[in-house]
Amino acid sequence: MRIGAFLPAAQFPGRDHTATLEAAARAAEAAERAGFDDVWFAEHHFMSYGVCPSAVAMAAYVLGRTRRVRVGTAVSVLSTAHPVALAEQANLLDQVSGGRFRLGVGRGGPWVDLEVFGTGLERYERGFGESLELLLEALRGGPMRADGAVFGFREVEVVPGPRTLPHPEVVVAATSEPTLALAAGAGLPVMLGLHQDGAAQAAMLERYGELRAEACAEGAVRGHVAAAVAHVADSREEARKALLEALPRWLGPGLEGYVPVDGRPRPQRDPDAYARFLCDAHAVGTAEDCAAVLRERAEATGADALMLLVEGAGEEAAVLENIARLGEEVLPRVRGGSAAPRTRALASAVDEFGRLVEELGPRGGERLVGVVGAGREQGEAVAVLEGQPHAEVALDGGAHGVAGHHPQELAALGLAGRRGLVGGESGAVGVGPGALGQAAHQGPGVRQRFADAGDEVGVGDLAPLGLVQQFGRNRQRHGCPIFSSGGRCDGKPRATARHGARGPQKAVPAAI
Repeated sequence: MRIGAFLPAAQFPGRDHTATLEAAARAAEAAERAGFDDVWFAEHHFMSYGVCPSAVAMAAYVLGRTRRVRVGTAVSVLSTAHPVALAEQANLLDQVSGGRFRLGVGRGGPWVDLEVFGTGLERYERGFGESLELLLEALRGGPMRADGAVFGFREVEVVPGPRTLPHPEVVVAATSEPTLALAAGAGLPVMLGLHQDGAAQAAMLERYGELRAEACAEGAVRGHVAAAVAHVADSREEARKALLEALPRWLGPGLEGYVPVDGRPRPQRDPDAYARFLCDAHAVGTAEDCAAVLRERAEATGADALMLLVEGAGEEAAVLENIARLGEEVLPRVRGGSAAPRTRALASAVDEFGRLVEELGPRGGERLVGVVGAGREQGEAVAVLEGQPHAEVALDGGAHGVAGHHPQELAALGLAGRRGLVGGESGAVGVGPGALGQAAHQGPGVRQRFADAGDEVGVGDLAPLGLVQQFGRNRQRHGCPIFSSGGRCDGKPRATARHGARGPQKAVPAAI
């Protein structure tokens, strides 16, 4: 179960565009620190409901400010965008982010955007299927041409091609039967909206399965995303009061921004009533309340990911507090068991390592090193096992592979796809949880040494920290940069970076 933060860049009264967008970016960074797996941005035009007109551009900016979370669009509107241009942008972000970009697309609505951008109502009503098909073809890269009713062009070579094969992850926002049918026929996961409660979302996914069967499509589709509001407080009354006061101030003027292009009546939604619905239908209350609702939502829908609107309180300080409390008090309960707090701690250590990479950098031909937690504590499987890297971290122009983990162990910790765990030019070397000193490798000009957790690392019998790599070019051990762990007297090891006997030392509090 992946859990993401949904950030529509909502403009609350009294906040200008600059403050709104800067707050959204800071909220994304806070979500990464809190242990969220994903961050999602929305695209809106000409309205205060959301002041981000390009979810792709915002995602690119946040990808550059984060190291671990995946960042996606929820959604990019295909009815006003050229699908090939959107595919090029998605592939570019897939390439430069190491596969951390996720592309959510949607039909949009019959709004004035269609007039402004010149695509028209016809494209919205009858062109979405062709746009989606062309997008998927372009995302694969290489030569393509189009001879459709909407798009027609000679053969071109789409560059860059994707880093993630066969193409970056695509999810389709589906609020209508025709869009749901298109997604089901294409075998694409769907994104379920905030305007639906758990029962409605479950019914949508049940109908999705029926449409797959009607299309004679085979194979299960994974990756469905269910949206929810999430706000945690010390009591249910306090949480509801905060949102019932704040949400209508945003929803009232925000929803007025939806202007139909053809003069049709705009659906009216009372902002106070809608705020009450959101509080009743979603995760608003104590940590226990929120976790129970989200667990039930995941079980009822069968969705593989949750996308949580966390901006409902409006004021930035309140939003950041909500994100932090969700990460500390709610996400562990939703993920179940003791692995979740450990996941957050490991993610924190990864972030600290990334900051060290930027701060220290390679010195005199040396390369910085990485450490990853390994061992068995409270029953979770966290051994470093296999040899294929899952991601890369660039150091001094070299590609350093992340240590390969067994997929089930990655899933147990929620670490699949995370970056920066362990560096090494040769990729990963497999070691077990209780014998971390059994592997060593000589790379070209690079020496790697794997220290036993109970020996050099000094983390005690349970060895919750476990793997040290030392790098240097034709250097003796004490001349190499080292990233290692300190003692485990309180169950919270410290990660320490030092530049050997002749260089500076730097302690980094990163409990793993």
